[in-house]
Amino acid sequence: MYGYCAKTGMYGCCAKAGTYAIAQRQVCTAVVQRQECIVITQRQECIVITQRLAYMIYLHGNLCRNEDKDMSTKGKILYAEDELGLSMAVSEILKMEGFEVTAVMDGLAADEVLQKEHFDIAILDIMMPGMEGTEVARNMRNREDYTPVLLLTAKAETEDRIEGLNMGADDYLAKPFAMGELVARVKAMVRRNKEYQQTVLNLANVTLDLESNELSAKSGSLILSVKEAKLLALFLEKENVSYSKEEIVKRVFPGEVDTEEIALYIAYINNKLVQIHGNLQLVQEEEIIQLRKTA
Repeated sequence: MYGYCAKTGMYGCCAKAGTYAIAQRQVCTAVVQRQECIVITQRQECIVITQRLAYMIYLHGNLCRNEDKDMSTKGKILYAEDELGLSMAVSEILKMEGFEVTAVMDGLAADEVLQKEHFDIAILDIMMPGMEGTEVARNMRNREDYTPVLLLTAKAETEDRIEGLNMGADDYLAKPFAMGELVARVKAMVRRNKEYQQTVLNLANVTLDLESNELSAKSGSLILSVKEAKLLALFLEKENVSYSKEEIVKRVFPGEVDTEEIALYIAYINNKLVQIHGNLQLVQEEEIIQLRKTA
């Protein structure tokens, strides 16, 4: 028997039962073919997913272990899919591949999260309640968010796929899809996006090299910490932008620092800009932070 528990994030297989099945909102002690099987420890409730999806997670998990994959985080993914079972299975497999996954169940939630956090790729089902995936993609491009978008579509017509690409998507994958193909496309899109990202940012007389974290200006250069470089890059990537501390935490440091620490990093950066005679300073007015040119 094979089971997956959304509450604990655990899954397991029982050779004794000899079948693949999912406990249907029962505690994880399940009876299959009159044989008792502990599906998942801690007797947590299971969420229903199909036998095919459960088996897909099981096989992919074994493949990942056999290949001894590097499980360091390869990027952040927003995954919008309104079918619960498919969402759980795909999310689990992408996590096995080393990605950090944020899963939402409708287009409105996807649109909201994308405005608050940075992702390396957005995977959007087209047919979702609230807002279709194509609308989410168009909203992203309208606000100059160029995060790569992969559309998942059950529509077979070429015109529908062309419409999605015209509204801002970078690629599409038809349902039902092979999990290996989805993983391969996600990896390729994330890799291309990182290759095309600008590695040297310039504003006024200040230059930031994102590969070495070297900050340079008129009077020399020095090395920023990783967090300092990430924070300064957020303001150098687009001129005349402003963010609240909460937005900075969500975009740059999710789960790493709190809003109170942002002021400390701003002070560090401003001090280093003064040291190299850079004509920029991070300025906070009330709750809003901006990067401004100085004389």
